Amino acid sequence: MHIIMSNTPQQERPGQQFSHDLSFEEDCQNAQRAAVETLHIGRATLEQVHQQGEQLDRAESIADETQYRLDKAGRILRGMTWSGWLANKFTKDIGPPPAVTRSTPIAPPLVYENVPDSCRAAAQAIQNYHANVKVLEACETDEQRETLLLICQSMYSSAMTQLDELEKNRASVEAYVTEFRSHLTILHEKEQSLNQSMRQQKISFEKNRAELLKGHSNSSTSSATDAHLQLQENHLDMISKSLGEIGMISHTLASAIGQQAQTIDSLDEKADHITEKSRMVTRRADRLIQNKSWTPVKPTFACHVSIRHLESGRYLSVHEGNLVLQTTFHESTGVFSLWKRQGEIFGLKNKESGRWLGQSMLGGISCSAYDFGRREEWEADSDWGKSRLLCTSVGWGAGGYLLVNTHNLSVRLGGCGVEERKTADLWCITNLDTQEDS
Repeated sequence: MHIIMSNTPQQERPGQQFSHDLSFEEDCQNAQRAAVETLHIGRATLEQVHQQGEQLDRAESIADETQYRLDKAGRILRGMTWSGWLANKFTKDIGPPPAVTRSTPIAPPLVYENVPDSCRAAAQAIQNYHANVKVLEACETDEQRETLLLICQSMYSSAMTQLDELEKNRASVEAYVTEFRSHLTILHEKEQSLNQSMRQQKISFEKNRAELLKGHSNSSTSSATDAHLQLQENHLDMISKSLGEIGMISHTLASAIGQQAQTIDSLDEKADHITEKSRMVTRRADRLIQNKSWTPVKPTFACHVSIRHLESGRYLSVHEGNLVLQTTFHESTGVFSLWKRQGEIFGLKNKESGRWLGQSMLGGISCSAYDFGRREEWEADSDWGKSRLLCTSVGWGAGGYLLVNTHNLSVRLGGCGVEERKTADLWCITNLDTQEDS
Protein backbone atom coordinates (compact mmCIF):
# COMPACT_ATOMS: atom_id res chain seq x y z
CA MET A 1 0.00 0.00 0.00
CA HIS A 2 1.50 3.28 -1.06
CA ILE A 3 0.63 6.68 0.43
CA ILE A 4 1.17 9.58 -1.89
CA MET A 5 2.07 12.89 -0.18
CA SER A 6 1.29 16.10 -2.02
CA ASN A 7 2.87 19.54 -1.39
CA THR A 8 0.02 21.38 -3.08
CA PRO A 9 -1.50 23.94 -0.61
CA GLN A 10 -5.04 23.24 0.41
CA GLN A 11 -7.51 25.55 -1.23
CA GLU A 12 -9.58 27.71 1.09
CA ARG A 13 -13.22 26.81 1.06
CA PRO A 14 -15.75 29.43 0.00
CA GLY A 15 -17.36 29.36 3.44
CA GLN A 16 -14.05 30.00 5.13
CA GLN A 17 -13.28 32.88 2.73
CA PHE A 18 -16.69 34.44 3.43
CA SER A 19 -16.18 34.08 7.20
CA HIS A 20 -12.73 35.65 6.93
CA ASP A 21 -14.05 38.62 4.91
CA LEU A 22 -16.92 39.10 7.34
CA SER A 23 -14.56 39.09 10.31
CA PHE A 24 -12.24 41.59 8.59
CA GLU A 25 -15.17 43.87 7.76
CA GLU A 26 -16.31 43.82 11.39
CA ASP A 27 -12.79 44.69 12.54
CA CYS A 28 -12.71 47.60 10.10
CA GLN A 29 -16.06 48.89 11.31
CA ASN A 30 -14.96 48.68 14.96
CA ALA A 31 -11.73 50.53 14.17
CA GLN A 32 -13.58 53.23 12.24
CA ARG A 33 -16.13 53.59 15.02
CA ALA A 34 -13.33 53.99 17.58
CA ALA A 35 -11.64 56.60 15.37
CA VAL A 36 -14.85 58.63 15.08
CA GLU A 37 -15.41 58.48 18.84
CA THR A 38 -11.82 59.58 19.44
CA LEU A 39 -12.31 62.51 17.07
CA HIS A 40 -15.46 63.65 18.88
CA ILE A 41 -13.71 63.43 22.25
CA GLY A 42 -10.66 65.27 20.90
CA ARG A 43 -12.74 68.10 19.43
CA ALA A 44 -14.70 68.52 22.66
CA THR A 45 -11.51 68.48 24.73
CA LEU A 46 -9.87 71.04 22.46
CA GLU A 47 -12.88 73.35 22.78
CA GLN A 48 -12.79 73.07 26.59
CA VAL A 49 -9.04 73.73 26.64
CA HIS A 50 -9.51 76.88 24.55
CA GLN A 51 -12.24 78.10 26.91
CA GLN A 52 -10.01 77.36 29.89
CA GLY A 53 -7.20 79.31 28.26
CA GLU A 54 -9.43 82.36 27.84
CA GLN A 55 -10.46 82.13 31.51
CA LEU A 56 -6.82 81.94 32.59
CA ASP A 57 -5.97 84.96 30.44
CA ARG A 58 -8.78 86.94 32.04
CA ALA A 59 -7.64 85.86 35.51
CA GLU A 60 -4.09 86.99 34.77
CA SER A 61 -5.35 90.37 33.54
CA ILE A 62 -7.37 90.78 36.76
CA ALA A 63 -4.30 89.83 38.82
CA ASP A 64 -2.19 92.44 37.02
CA GLU A 65 -4.86 95.09 37.58
CA THR A 66 -5.18 94.16 41.28
CA GLN A 67 -1.42 94.28 41.72
CA TYR A 68 -1.28 97.72 40.10
CA ARG A 69 -4.06 99.08 42.32
CA LEU A 70 -2.35 97.74 45.45
CA ASP A 71 0.95 99.33 44.43
CA LYS A 72 -0.83 102.61 43.76
CA ALA A 73 -2.68 102.48 47.09
CA GLY A 74 0.52 101.69 48.96
CA ARG A 75 2.31 104.63 47.37
CA ILE A 76 -0.57 107.00 48.19
CA LEU A 77 -0.67 105.83 51.81
CA ARG A 78 3.09 106.17 52.11
CA GLY A 79 2.91 109.72 50.79
CA MET A 80 0.57 110.75 53.61
CA THR A 81 3.51 110.80 56.03
CA TRP A 82 6.51 113.11 55.94
CA SER A 83 9.07 110.33 55.50
CA GLY A 84 6.88 108.58 52.94
CA TRP A 85 6.36 111.80 50.97
CA LEU A 86 10.14 112.22 50.84
CA ALA A 87 10.56 108.62 49.69
CA ASN A 88 8.00 109.11 46.91
CA LYS A 89 9.94 112.13 45.66
CA PHE A 90 12.99 109.97 44.99
CA THR A 91 11.20 106.95 43.50
CA LYS A 92 9.50 106.47 40.16
CA ASP A 93 5.72 106.65 40.02
CA ILE A 94 3.80 103.44 39.37
CA GLY A 95 2.34 103.01 35.89
CA PRO A 96 -0.53 100.80 34.74
CA PRO A 97 0.25 97.20 33.75
CA PRO A 98 1.29 96.65 30.12
CA ALA A 99 -1.16 95.09 27.71
CA VAL A 100 -0.91 91.31 27.84
CA THR A 101 -0.86 89.36 24.58
CA ARG A 102 -3.34 86.53 24.91
CA SER A 103 -1.92 83.03 24.53
CA THR A 104 -5.23 81.91 23.05
CA PRO A 105 -6.89 84.37 20.63
CA ILE A 106 -10.60 84.91 21.11
CA ALA A 107 -12.61 83.37 18.29
CA PRO A 108 -14.53 85.82 16.09
CA PRO A 109 -18.28 86.02 16.74
CA LEU A 110 -20.72 84.30 14.41
CA VAL A 111 -22.85 87.46 14.26
CA TYR A 112 -21.75 91.08 14.70
CA GLU A 113 -24.24 93.12 16.68
CA ASN A 114 -24.51 96.88 17.22
CA VAL A 115 -22.13 97.89 14.43
CA PRO A 116 -22.50 101.22 12.55
CA ASP A 117 -24.33 101.23 9.24
CA SER A 118 -21.11 102.02 7.40
CA CYS A 119 -19.56 98.79 8.74
CA ARG A 120 -22.44 96.42 8.02
CA ALA A 121 -21.20 95.34 4.58
CA ALA A 122 -17.75 94.40 5.91
CA ALA A 123 -19.26 92.69 8.95
CA GLN A 124 -21.63 90.67 6.74
CA ALA A 125 -18.75 89.58 4.48
CA ILE A 126 -16.76 88.32 7.49
CA GLN A 127 -19.85 86.55 8.86
CA ASN A 128 -20.35 84.73 5.55
CA TYR A 129 -16.69 83.73 5.46
CA HIS A 130 -16.88 82.51 9.08
CA ALA A 131 -19.96 80.38 8.34
CA ASN A 132 -18.27 78.68 5.37
CA VAL A 133 -15.12 77.98 7.40
CA LYS A 134 -17.33 76.25 9.99
CA VAL A 135 -18.89 74.16 7.20
CA LEU A 136 -15.42 73.36 5.83
CA GLU A 137 -14.40 72.07 9.24
CA ALA A 138 -17.32 69.60 9.25
CA CYS A 139 -16.75 68.27 5.71
CA GLU A 140 -16.28 64.51 5.37
CA THR A 141 -15.36 63.99 1.71
CA ASP A 142 -12.55 65.40 -0.40
CA GLU A 143 -14.97 66.64 -3.06
CA GLN A 144 -16.88 68.72 -0.52
CA ARG A 145 -13.69 70.15 0.92
CA GLU A 146 -12.27 71.12 -2.45
CA THR A 147 -15.51 72.88 -3.40
CA LEU A 148 -15.73 74.74 -0.11
CA LEU A 149 -12.08 75.74 -0.26
CA LEU A 150 -12.75 77.55 -3.52
CA ILE A 151 -15.80 79.24 -1.99
CA CYS A 152 -13.82 80.26 1.13
CA GLN A 153 -11.02 81.73 -0.96
CA SER A 154 -13.52 83.82 -2.90
CA MET A 155 -15.24 85.00 0.30
CA TYR A 156 -11.90 85.87 1.90
CA SER A 157 -11.02 88.07 -1.08
CA SER A 158 -14.44 89.71 -0.90
CA ALA A 159 -14.05 90.40 2.84
CA MET A 160 -10.59 91.90 2.31
CA THR A 161 -11.98 94.17 -0.43
CA GLN A 162 -14.78 95.36 1.88
CA LEU A 163 -12.26 96.13 4.64
CA ASP A 164 -10.01 98.07 2.27
CA GLU A 165 -12.97 100.15 1.09
CA LEU A 166 -14.09 100.75 4.67
CA GLU A 167 -10.62 101.81 5.76
CA LYS A 168 -10.23 104.13 2.78
CA ASN A 169 -13.56 105.96 3.08
CA ARG A 170 -14.34 105.90 6.81
CA ALA A 171 -11.56 107.16 9.08
CA SER A 172 -13.94 107.40 12.05
CA VAL A 173 -14.39 103.62 12.34
CA GLU A 174 -10.73 102.72 12.71
CA ALA A 175 -11.40 100.60 15.81
CA TYR A 176 -13.92 98.45 13.92
CA VAL A 177 -11.48 98.00 11.03
CA THR A 178 -8.76 96.82 13.41
CA GLU A 179 -11.12 94.34 15.06
CA PHE A 180 -12.43 93.05 11.72
CA ARG A 181 -8.91 92.53 10.37
CA SER A 182 -7.94 90.61 13.49
CA HIS A 183 -10.96 88.32 13.17
CA LEU A 184 -10.39 87.83 9.45
CA THR A 185 -6.76 86.84 10.09
CA ILE A 186 -7.83 84.22 12.65
CA LEU A 187 -10.39 82.74 10.24
CA HIS A 188 -7.91 82.70 7.35
CA GLU A 189 -5.33 80.89 9.47
CA LYS A 190 -7.96 78.32 10.41
CA GLU A 191 -8.86 77.79 6.75
CA GLN A 192 -5.20 77.29 5.83
CA SER A 193 -4.78 74.83 8.68
CA LEU A 194 -7.74 72.77 7.45
CA ASN A 195 -6.38 72.85 3.90
CA GLN A 196 -2.95 71.70 5.07
CA SER A 197 -4.51 68.91 7.11
CA MET A 198 -6.46 67.70 4.07
CA ARG A 199 -3.30 67.61 1.95
CA GLN A 200 -1.39 65.67 4.58
CA GLN A 201 -4.23 63.16 4.87
CA LYS A 202 -4.29 62.66 1.10
CA ILE A 203 -0.50 62.14 0.93
CA SER A 204 -0.63 59.68 3.81
CA PHE A 205 -3.49 57.78 2.19
CA GLU A 206 -1.71 57.50 -1.17
CA LYS A 207 1.41 56.23 0.56
CA ASN A 208 -0.47 53.60 2.55
CA ARG A 209 -2.38 52.46 -0.51
CA ALA A 210 0.81 52.13 -2.56
CA GLU A 211 2.43 50.00 0.14
CA LEU A 212 -0.65 47.84 0.44
CA LEU A 213 -0.92 47.17 -3.31
CA LYS A 214 2.81 46.74 -3.85
CA GLY A 215 2.81 43.02 -3.17
CA HIS A 216 -0.22 42.38 -5.39
CA SER A 217 1.01 44.01 -8.62
CA ASN A 218 2.21 40.79 -10.28
CA SER A 219 -0.47 38.40 -9.03
CA SER A 220 -3.63 37.46 -10.82
CA THR A 221 -6.71 39.10 -9.45
CA SER A 222 -10.14 37.71 -8.92
CA SER A 223 -13.43 39.27 -8.01
CA ALA A 224 -13.07 38.18 -4.36
CA THR A 225 -9.57 39.66 -4.12
CA ASP A 226 -10.69 42.92 -5.71
CA ALA A 227 -13.54 43.23 -3.22
CA HIS A 228 -11.19 42.52 -0.33
CA LEU A 229 -8.66 45.09 -1.54
CA GLN A 230 -11.40 47.66 -2.09
CA LEU A 231 -12.54 47.09 1.49
CA GLN A 232 -8.99 47.60 2.73
CA GLU A 233 -8.63 50.73 0.61
CA ASN A 234 -11.81 52.27 2.00
CA HIS A 235 -10.77 51.37 5.52
CA LEU A 236 -7.32 52.95 5.11
CA ASP A 237 -8.90 56.05 3.60
CA MET A 238 -11.15 56.50 6.62
CA ILE A 239 -8.45 55.76 9.20
CA SER A 240 -5.89 57.99 7.45
CA LYS A 241 -8.22 61.00 7.54
CA SER A 242 -9.08 60.39 11.18
CA LEU A 243 -5.44 59.98 12.20
CA GLY A 244 -4.49 63.21 10.44
CA GLU A 245 -7.07 65.23 12.35
CA ILE A 246 -6.27 63.44 15.62
CA GLY A 247 -2.61 64.35 15.14
CA MET A 248 -3.50 67.98 14.53
CA ILE A 249 -5.71 68.02 17.64
CA SER A 250 -2.99 66.45 19.79
CA HIS A 251 -0.42 68.99 18.57
CA THR A 252 -2.78 71.89 19.32
CA LEU A 253 -3.63 70.44 22.74
CA ALA A 254 0.04 70.06 23.65
CA SER A 255 0.76 73.67 22.67
CA ALA A 256 -2.29 75.04 24.52
CA ILE A 257 -1.58 73.03 27.68
CA GLY A 258 2.04 74.21 27.68
CA GLN A 259 0.93 77.85 27.43
CA GLN A 260 -1.65 77.36 30.17
CA ALA A 261 0.96 75.78 32.47
CA GLN A 262 3.07 78.92 32.09
CA THR A 263 0.03 81.09 32.81
CA ILE A 264 -0.78 79.08 35.96
CA ASP A 265 2.80 79.47 37.22
CA SER A 266 2.59 83.21 36.57
CA LEU A 267 -0.77 83.41 38.38
CA ASP A 268 0.66 81.55 41.38
CA GLU A 269 3.53 84.01 41.65
CA LYS A 270 1.25 87.03 41.20
CA ALA A 271 -1.12 85.70 43.88
CA ASP A 272 1.79 85.61 46.34
CA HIS A 273 2.74 89.18 45.39
CA ILE A 274 -0.86 90.33 45.86
CA THR A 275 -1.04 88.70 49.30
CA GLU A 276 2.16 90.41 50.45
CA LYS A 277 1.16 93.81 49.09
CA SER A 278 -2.37 93.64 50.52
CA ARG A 279 -0.89 92.99 53.97
CA MET A 280 1.45 95.95 53.56
CA VAL A 281 -1.37 98.26 52.43
CA THR A 282 -3.53 97.12 55.36
CA ARG A 283 -0.74 97.86 57.83
CA ARG A 284 -0.15 101.33 56.40
CA ALA A 285 -3.87 102.11 56.41
CA ASP A 286 -4.20 101.01 60.05
CA ARG A 287 -1.17 103.09 61.00
CA LEU A 288 -2.61 106.15 59.22
CA ILE A 289 -5.94 105.72 61.00
CA GLN A 290 -4.15 105.60 64.35
CA ASN A 291 -2.20 108.76 63.57
CA LYS A 292 -5.41 110.63 62.65
CA SER A 293 -7.44 109.40 65.61
CA TRP A 294 -8.00 111.66 68.65
CA THR A 295 -7.01 109.00 71.15
CA PRO A 296 -4.24 106.48 70.45
CA VAL A 297 -5.09 102.81 70.52
CA LYS A 298 -3.83 101.30 73.76
CA PRO A 299 -2.22 97.85 73.56
CA THR A 300 -3.78 95.02 75.52
CA PHE A 301 -1.91 92.13 77.09
CA ALA A 302 -2.55 88.77 75.42
CA CYS A 303 -0.19 86.14 76.86
CA HIS A 304 3.40 85.14 77.65
CA VAL A 305 5.20 83.39 74.81
CA SER A 306 8.48 81.70 73.95
CA ILE A 307 9.92 81.85 70.43
CA ARG A 308 11.90 78.90 69.05
CA HIS A 309 13.82 78.78 65.78
CA LEU A 310 12.56 75.66 64.01
CA GLU A 311 15.63 74.89 61.91
CA SER A 312 18.17 75.03 64.76
CA GLY A 313 15.81 74.23 67.62
CA ARG A 314 17.21 77.15 69.65
CA TYR A 315 15.23 79.69 71.68
CA LEU A 316 15.16 83.43 71.06
CA SER A 317 16.56 85.23 74.11
CA VAL A 318 17.82 88.68 75.12
CA HIS A 319 21.36 89.32 76.35
CA GLU A 320 22.39 92.92 77.14
CA GLY A 321 19.80 94.32 74.75
CA ASN A 322 20.81 92.04 71.87
CA LEU A 323 18.95 89.05 70.48
CA VAL A 324 20.68 85.67 70.70
CA LEU A 325 19.72 82.05 70.13
CA GLN A 326 20.21 79.75 73.12
CA THR A 327 20.20 75.96 73.12
CA THR A 328 18.13 75.80 76.34
CA PHE A 329 15.03 77.70 77.33
CA HIS A 330 15.52 80.39 79.98
CA GLU A 331 12.49 81.35 82.07
CA SER A 332 13.28 85.07 82.14
CA THR A 333 15.46 86.04 79.17
CA GLY A 334 13.57 83.70 76.82
CA VAL A 335 10.05 84.81 77.80
CA PHE A 336 8.19 87.66 76.08
CA SER A 337 4.85 89.22 76.97
CA LEU A 338 2.75 89.60 73.82
CA TRP A 339 0.64 92.76 73.54
CA LYS A 340 -1.90 93.32 70.77
CA ARG A 341 -2.72 96.74 69.37
CA GLN A 342 -4.94 96.59 66.25
CA GLY A 343 -5.61 94.00 63.58
CA GLU A 344 -2.81 91.44 63.47
CA ILE A 345 -0.19 93.79 64.92
CA PHE A 346 1.45 92.86 68.24
CA GLY A 347 4.46 93.82 70.35
CA LEU A 348 6.99 91.69 72.25
CA LYS A 349 8.25 92.81 75.69
CA ASN A 350 11.07 90.85 77.31
CA LYS A 351 10.24 89.55 80.78
CA GLU A 352 13.66 90.13 82.33
CA SER A 353 14.64 93.53 80.89
CA GLY A 354 11.17 94.99 80.44
CA ARG A 355 12.25 96.39 77.05
CA TRP A 356 10.45 96.09 73.74
CA LEU A 357 11.76 94.11 70.77
CA GLY A 358 12.02 96.08 67.51
CA GLN A 359 14.09 97.96 64.96
CA SER A 360 16.92 100.15 66.22
CA MET A 361 17.70 103.65 64.96
CA LEU A 362 20.50 102.24 62.80
CA GLY A 363 18.19 99.72 61.11
CA GLY A 364 19.27 96.64 63.08
CA ILE A 365 17.29 94.65 65.62
CA SER A 366 17.51 95.11 69.37
CA CYS A 367 15.51 94.84 72.57
CA SER A 368 16.08 98.28 74.08
CA ALA A 369 12.92 100.36 73.51
CA TYR A 370 11.07 101.65 76.55
CA ASP A 371 7.72 102.06 74.74
CA PHE A 372 5.60 100.13 72.26
CA GLY A 373 6.03 102.42 69.24
CA ARG A 374 5.93 102.06 65.47
CA ARG A 375 9.37 100.41 65.35
CA GLU A 376 8.24 97.72 67.79
CA GLU A 377 5.28 96.43 65.78
CA TRP A 378 5.36 92.79 64.63
CA GLU A 379 3.19 90.53 62.51
CA ALA A 380 3.05 86.71 62.27
CA ASP A 381 1.24 84.08 60.24
CA SER A 382 -2.04 82.57 61.41
CA ASP A 383 -0.32 79.28 62.35
CA TRP A 384 1.98 80.18 65.23
CA GLY A 385 3.40 76.68 65.34
CA LYS A 386 5.17 77.34 62.02
CA SER A 387 5.27 81.07 61.37
CA ARG A 388 7.45 83.83 59.97
CA LEU A 389 8.04 87.00 62.00
CA LEU A 390 7.79 90.39 60.27
CA CYS A 391 8.90 93.71 61.75
CA THR A 392 6.48 96.15 60.10
CA SER A 393 8.62 99.31 60.32
CA VAL A 394 11.43 98.07 58.05
CA GLY A 395 11.67 99.50 54.54
CA TRP A 396 9.56 102.66 55.00
CA GLY A 397 6.81 100.59 56.56
CA ALA A 398 6.91 97.77 54.01
CA GLY A 399 8.24 95.34 56.61
CA GLY A 400 11.20 93.00 57.05
CA TYR A 401 11.41 89.35 58.08
CA LEU A 402 13.38 88.11 61.09
CA LEU A 403 16.29 86.07 59.71
CA VAL A 404 19.04 83.87 61.17
CA ASN A 405 22.59 83.69 59.81
CA THR A 406 23.34 80.01 59.18
CA HIS A 407 27.08 80.43 59.89
CA ASN A 408 27.09 82.03 63.35
CA LEU A 409 23.34 81.88 64.22
CA SER A 410 23.14 85.66 64.60
CA VAL A 411 19.73 87.34 64.25
CA ARG A 412 19.01 90.17 61.80
CA LEU A 413 16.22 91.90 59.87
CA GLY A 414 15.82 91.29 56.14
CA GLY A 415 13.49 92.62 53.49
CA CYS A 416 9.94 91.78 52.48
CA GLY A 417 8.40 90.39 49.35
CA VAL A 418 7.62 87.04 47.81
CA GLU A 419 11.22 85.87 47.41
CA GLU A 420 12.16 87.05 50.90
CA ARG A 421 9.10 85.32 52.34
CA LYS A 422 10.04 82.03 50.68
CA THR A 423 13.53 82.12 52.21
CA ALA A 424 12.53 83.59 55.61
CA ASP A 425 13.17 81.51 58.72
CA LEU A 426 10.29 79.77 60.48
CA TRP A 427 9.58 80.17 64.19
CA CYS A 428 7.39 78.38 66.72
CA ILE A 429 5.53 80.80 69.01
CA THR A 430 4.33 78.95 72.13
CA ASN A 431 1.72 80.31 74.52
CA LEU A 432 3.27 79.68 77.93
CA ASP A 433 0.07 80.52 79.78
CA THR A 434 -1.70 77.52 78.25
CA GLN A 435 1.39 75.54 77.09
CA GLU A 436 -0.25 75.15 73.66
CA ASP A 437 0.78 76.44 70.26
CA SER A 438 -1.59 79.23 69.31
